[in-house]
Parts: sequence; C-alpha cells; structure tokens
Amino acid sequence: MEIVSLRAAGAGVVLDVAGPGLPRVLHWGADPGPLDRPALERLAEAVVPAVPASALDSPGPLTLLPGEPDGWSGRPGLAGHRDGADAFPRLRLTEPVRVEQTADGAQLLTARAADPVAGVGTVSDVTFSIDASFARNALTSRTAISAARPIGKP
Repeated sequence: MEIVSLRAAGAGVVLDVAGPGLPRVLHWGADPGPLDRPALERLAEAVVPAVPASALDSPGPLTLLPGEPDGWSGRPGLAGHRDGADAFPRLRLTEPVRVEQTADGAQLLTARAADPVAGVGTVSDVTFSIDASFARNALTSRTAISAARPIGKP
C-alpha cells in the first residue's frame, strides 16, 4: 500500500496511489495531522465503507475517475464509447503517481492511466493549494484509431 497525504490550511486529502487502478480517495476533509506510514496504513484500513444490501460483495472505491469496472454505482467520472463498444474503460496506471511542490507552494499529484483495449488514456492532476483549495483536472486522449464519442452523442 502506498499512501499520499496532502495537507494545507486545516484541510487534508489522503489517497492510496499503489495502483493498479487510479488513486483512491481515502479521506477528504479536516487535516488528519502529520501521520507516519503505520498511521496512514491504519487510516486506509479504517475507512473501508460498509457494503449495502443489493450491492457488490466488496465496496466500490472512490477513485479520481470512478467507474463501473471499479464497482462504482454513481455517476461515472469518464463516460464515452468507441463505435458502441468499450463504454466502461478499465483504467490502470501506466507509471508511478508523481507528487511535487509547485512554485506557488501548492501540492500537485499527477496520475497517468490507460485502457489499451478501450483505446483511451488519461492524465489526472490533483492540485491542493496552500489555502486548502482543491482542484482535479482530467485530460482524456484517444489511443486507438476508431472514433471515440461521448455518451449520448451520435
């Protein structure tokens, strides 16, 4: 398990970046304080949600781009298809997640992922600023020849 903690101005975001899928959000709220590795691992074990009746046998993780292949039953973070196929890509990290400090003091987490079968790649950036503002951006790219279209578009 590889866990990253981003903290600023009394707020915190804790993410499991071990893969193989996109980083999972473990905590987003009040600053949990400075936590060593064992404490972060205990936090990750403690925040596993309960499995409701009529659900999958294991809880669906909240990833940076949650989707049905992960067991997510809410609105997907990425929706589209390739000529009617591959509507639910299985995004997997293509390289280790990077965390760096920007010139203005913000913390920037970058996760690159792809699904070669669906022919889609993503770059997800999470920026946690010194004033505790949180921004997530995702750039999606086509990696296959056939045309990819957003869901609901002809």
